[in-house]
Amino acid sequence: AGHSMGGNEITATAGIHPGRVGRIAYLDAAYDWADPSFVTAFNNVPPVFSAPPASAWASLDAAREFLQTVWWPGMDGSRLEAYLRGGLVVQPDGTLRSMMSESVVKAITASLFLERRDYTAVGCPALAIYPETNLDVRHGDAAQSATNLAWEQEYMAPFRTASIERVRRELSGVEIVNVPGTHLDFLFTSREKVVAAMRRFLCEPAPRS
Repeated sequence: AGHSMGGNEITATAGIHPGRVGRIAYLDAAYDWADPSFVTAFNNVPPVFSAPPASAWASLDAAREFLQTVWWPGMDGSRLEAYLRGGLVVQPDGTLRSMMSESVVKAITASLFLERRDYTAVGCPALAIYPETNLDVRHGDAAQSATNLAWEQEYMAPFRTASIERVRRELSGVEIVNVPGTHLDFLFTSREKVVAAMRRFLCEPAPRS
């Protein structure tokens, strides 16, 4: 199973090692991130996501408030603690920095835009779970929600539709499941539906060859 860019890993692994992979599950990850339409969407994402203000990393409390307000307004804030502790480093002055260096982030992003998916090499059954939207358009600040919705409608929604059509064509026997939520929170806000879909998919009898 892979979330987001993890879809690159599970697609490649299933294609390269077919004898070792029985099933794969895409958790809002059945997208070809190297598709030019996504690169355009990424380059036009609302600035608060691509370049958060420095004040957001002034302290753990500031980061928690920022993420709860902007990135995960529809999610219980208590769930953010593990994310903060796992991905950020508290410096001696109390400010935060990412555990991942900027050079590594740039390298990952660059590879994401270059590695085209080869779904046709995948021979095993696949489950593709898609949430309603990429960014939250229902909760939080009204102005930010409107900005998120405009981006979603112009860039992400058409890309999602095209991505689903492509996996239906190129992944033999793929199952598509839609759940409420966003790319950033559906694993929490739709946890029961995601877990139920994955358990059913992973435990059902294997297709006969």
